[in-house]
Order: sequence, then structure tokens, then C-alpha cells
Amino acid sequence: MYPWENWLDGRVWLLVESKDFTCRPQSMRSQVRKAALAGGQQVTTRVSVPLVGDPTMLLFQAFPADSTWKPNLPAISWKRVKKTLANPR
Repeated sequence: MYPWENWLDGRVWLLVESKDFTCRPQSMRSQVRKAALAGGQQVTTRVSVPLVGDPTMLLFQAFPADSTWKPNLPAISWKRVKKTLANPR
């Protein structure tokens, strides 16, 4: 159902509720963790706290289970996402 092979490739992914997933954000976070574990990986996740009218976002990054390095994901907000999309590097 979900492209786990792509999503768990080590890059940072941002999923948007109602666009990329239809379940509750906490359920999607749990699915991401289970998929990572099944693939022998760990995952760091962060769920946004949406403003009124904005969808919830899930940010995550998978990494090897035996790694001592852990990602430090930034806090996310629609304001930050819109700014980044408007001014890509």
C-alpha cells in the first residue's frame, strides 16, 4: 500500500495527512515504525501540531538499527514548509 522501500531509504520524508495517508497521524507514525523495524532499521519521527485549517504532517528518517548516529529532525510547521518550498536551495 505504501512505498516503504522509497520512504525508508535514509532520506528525510515529509508526509501530509489526507494527501499521503488517510489514517490518523499517530497511526501512520506507528506504521512507519513497524515497517522500519521489519526492515531491520530504526526511525526517528516528528508529528506537526497543525494550525487551524492546516493538515497534520509527519516527518521521518530511517537509519540502520546498529547505527550510533541518530537523526535530529527539526520541528515542522506549515509556515516553515511553505517558506522552504518558496525558496528552494
